Amino acid sequence: MPKDRGIENIERYFGNFTKLVADKIKKKGKVKILDAGCGYGVAMMDFIKRFGDKVEMVGYNYSENDGNLKIMKEQAIKKKIFTKQELEKIKIFPKILYLDASKGLSFKDNEFDFIYSMASVYLYDDKIKFLEECNRVLKKDGLARISVAFYPHFKKKKGFPSKYYEMWEI
Repeated sequence: MPKDRGIENIERYFGNFTKLVADKIKKKGKVKILDAGCGYGVAMMDFIKRFGDKVEMVGYNYSENDGNLKIMKEQAIKKKIFTKQELEKIKIFPKILYLDASKGLSFKDNEFDFIYSMASVYLYDDKIKFLEECNRVLKKDGLARISVAFYPHFKKKKGFPSKYYEMWEI
């Protein structure tokens, strides 16, 4: 599983997701976003670059081996999202937590305006529990978009189920 996906992949997988985030920021002033299976945190850093302190980013991985704050900062520089000097000026970095999404999410009810998950759901033992938890932590007027696999890569692969070509939306 690639762990260094950026915001360009969110736009490719989830269509107008970043526009919807921008629109909600215009209405509310600030939004809270969950990156379910954030990997190295590249997409979260892209959101910080694009929207600044108007987004509060939270991501999770199963373990620190899958990504952590140090790797997130290194990747932000490597991918030219931020320079080292720009990183030093950031006051609040995205949070990366470590949990097993198959067993539940350690967040309050109605906590997030947006949730996205790029191709990590196949790793969860209990996919239904994960989807129920997304529904629980998503605000009533929130939006979740979840890609079940790397559909652009597998779309032409013989035998790959067509039901997994697109994203799921809550």
